[in-house]
Amino acid sequence: MNSIRYALTGATGMIGRRIADALAEQRCESVGLVRDVSSNPTAKSLVRGDLRDIDALDRLLEGRDVLIHAASYVGDDETQQQETNVIGTEMLYRAAHRAGVQRIVYVSTVGVYGGRFENGGTETELTTDPRSPLSASRRQAELLTLEHGGIVLRPGLVTGEGDRWFLLPLISAMTYLGGWIGTGSGLVSWIDSAKLGHVALELARIASPGAIYHAAYRDPARVRDLIMPVYAARGMSPPSRSLPVDVAAERLRPLGVRQSSLDMVAGDHWFDSSKLWREVPSLSSTPDYMGSRDLNWYLRNLEASTDS
Repeated sequence: MNSIRYALTGATGMIGRRIADALAEQRCESVGLVRDVSSNPTAKSLVRGDLRDIDALDRLLEGRDVLIHAASYVGDDETQQQETNVIGTEMLYRAAHRAGVQRIVYVSTVGVYGGRFENGGTETELTTDPRSPLSASRRQAELLTLEHGGIVLRPGLVTGEGDRWFLLPLISAMTYLGGWIGTGSGLVSWIDSAKLGHVALELARIASPGAIYHAAYRDPARVRDLIMPVYAARGMSPPSRSLPVDVAAERLRPLGVRQSSLDMVAGDHWFDSSKLWREVPSLSSTPDYMGSRDLNWYLRNLEASTDS
């Protein structure tokens, strides 16, 4: 058994759950912070609470060597964004300092770039420019992490079980529209949640303090290639027509879909992630486009959305 003792926040979230899986697979001693213990994540032991609960944070971090912080609020409530992503992160790191935690990894987002960056840019070439209060709160959490000597992980688009921000809403929108948004040939940086879980764990062991990493497979993928396994599993042919982004945005506006979200998947939006794979040569950078666990999750949720 690995002798390093880990604490994990966000243990029931899309990414946190897969980090918990990686910890369990490698027989690491770990404890997870959860708001609902009945959610039964893979973490071997649980502390009930949230990032604003000082007592829970102290219990979570007591005797821990490494903290992997994967808890974030991603909703539209700006007050909650500040309370969770900024104030909660600051309280968490103060508790980590009291407990003598040696290493911190924070799972952030490329949203801190504001959706506008040069394709192929590296972590040092791209400039953070949050365009929303949510992204700004995530950037503030990054700065807190770096102040505490932590490591920042910036995933691109993430696929897999629990994905309610990328493929699931995209396929639902395409079904509603009866066509591709754009041509489906846009190149995007992406990673599946299972691989991301192992990446976060590996960086927690070896990365240098204060480092920032783009978390995506080495080669960008075409959006069409990410979607096709789901269509194939559903026994359906993909749409035969394409809609310009502005037309799709106009038709989806009553559903609350922003054109900026469509722009991200209709054109090329990719960054350089070679720094990550140089750091973790033990992990394969070859993508698994859709494992059975993730594929079944998409199929169940697409069926549910169709029924409703």
